[in-house]
Amino acid sequence: MKKWRLPIVFVILWAILRLTQWHLVGMGSGSDYWGYQQYAQAWQAGRAPYAEFMPEYPPGAMPIFYAPLFFGRGAAYPSAFAATMAAFDLAAFLVVLLWAMRRQRLLWSGLLYLALTSVLYPVIYSRFDLAPAAVTLLGLFLFLEFDSPLGVALLAVAGAIKLWPLALAPLALGLPWKRGGVRAAAKSAGWLALGIALPLLPFLPRAGLGVFGFLRFHAARGIQIESTWSTIAMILSTAKIAPAYPQHEFGAFHMKGVLAPFFSATSVPALFLFALVPQLLMLRGERTQRRVLAAAMATVIGFLVGGKILSPQFLLWVVPLLALTMDSALLAAGALAVVGLTTAVYPYLSPALEQRAPGHGWALLCVGTRNMLLLALYAAMVARAAAPKGENVKID
Repeated sequence: MKKWRLPIVFVILWAILRLTQWHLVGMGSGSDYWGYQQYAQAWQAGRAPYAEFMPEYPPGAMPIFYAPLFFGRGAAYPSAFAATMAAFDLAAFLVVLLWAMRRQRLLWSGLLYLALTSVLYPVIYSRFDLAPAAVTLLGLFLFLEFDSPLGVALLAVAGAIKLWPLALAPLALGLPWKRGGVRAAAKSAGWLALGIALPLLPFLPRAGLGVFGFLRFHAARGIQIESTWSTIAMILSTAKIAPAYPQHEFGAFHMKGVLAPFFSATSVPALFLFALVPQLLMLRGERTQRRVLAAAMATVIGFLVGGKILSPQFLLWVVPLLALTMDSALLAAGALAVVGLTTAVYPYLSPALEQRAPGHGWALLCVGTRNMLLLALYAAMVARAAAPKGENVKID
């Protein structure tokens, strides 16, 4: 019982922090949850998602949008949605605590998770990104700690909620292959396929292949204003090298200009490269937990810095893994700076960044510094993943 005292204290501290946050700032900034509610109510009314209306998210997200309707409709939906996200938040925190206990870093990881998530208060409960992050973390925990095929399936379920967890598929296939050859990798691939298929099944009878229609929305988008590519475009524009200007479309601001189409096209192979390299490097050496976690962390950060969209809520994807991998004061400071600058930009400096208010230079400095720090964290995790050995327990 003694070993559970600190985790219980952490859960109490989490509840106090979240209640204080709710009292001071409510559920955060933005109004994305109204869009979630419209999807849920259309589905409830009998309209077929992906056939009679097209959500911009994968099919696995629809049950998450629908669940709050059981607890609140109309004006009560935002609070019910925030409560749903609080459940995912607590679930992610509990997995962080359990995993940190096994790695003997309970105090450090618990405090870091609370700090990182508290700084991201504008988006933590007003977006649904904690849901795939929590499911991904649980999947990795079960897969890496217990070699459970359920963990692989959960990674795929998370990918059916929001696509980014599927970037970890090489990890889910490569580790079994290194341990047990083609047969083990094929078994893992089967669990991945099952995890992807299950969330799609309810929609297939009426939508068919239309369940993948949401991909067209994202393919048509340009470089979102907070992305690494947009930062480069704004710097070049400020230096009078290549003109660029912001434009609101697809529900967000994007950068347009001479180089914008090139950056948008380049982002696709860059995203795959940034996500794939750390996993391949890790699979070449000794498969210790420290190296595997570093590869997973680098993969998700690579998805952020390589992609053409980097919305503020995307930082919620990395928070649980940051709490587990940022194991030095320097790395933790870098992670806190990343989330702090993210919150500074959104919601406070967004009008300036979008050139709708004075202070564009400061806003560009903040988002540019944030993106540079993300690249630095990525490089640090890639270096750790590529190290020939690690001091943690070997995974085999």
